[in-house]
Amino acid sequence: MSGAIINLHGQPIQSSEPFKLYTTTDLHALRGKSKWILKRTIPDKSVGSIYGPSQSGKSFFSIDLLAHLTQAGHWHGRKINPRYVIYLPYEGVGSIPDRDLAWQRHHGRATGIHYILDRVNLRNAYQRGQMIEMFQRRGWWGAVFCIDTLAQAFAGIDENGSEMA
Repeated sequence: MSGAIINLHGQPIQSSEPFKLYTTTDLHALRGKSKWILKRTIPDKSVGSIYGPSQSGKSFFSIDLLAHLTQAGHWHGRKINPRYVIYLPYEGVGSIPDRDLAWQRHHGRATGIHYILDRVNLRNAYQRGQMIEMFQRRGWWGAVFCIDTLAQAFAGIDENGSEMA
């Protein structure tokens, strides 16, 4: 009865719980079934973060990673399952064209990244909805969406705290 909730006597318990509880056996059955955007590095349907000291090259690193994710191939030896990529920079917007061109010249192809250079207020439900609708119209479900930086995108929220405004 994998996946069922069992009482101490081994009998299944009927449950209307909102989430499935996984046993160790259930988890082992899932091994190897993960879908990857970047093999063994970026799982499909996930949230990730790139962090480091200020001025350490995070944006350049991000553009390189994101550009590679737009085409089948490999990035640092890891297989890529390509995706649409949307990059929403809040800092250094003026340098984005130069960074994109530098990457293109170095690699001999366009990055394939779609940039949103407008100042989107991600705290505003209407603007978030507009963005989601735009992605839906384009058929971009499963796209990689990069926000640079969260502190700028969600101005007024303490990025080191746990409260959401």
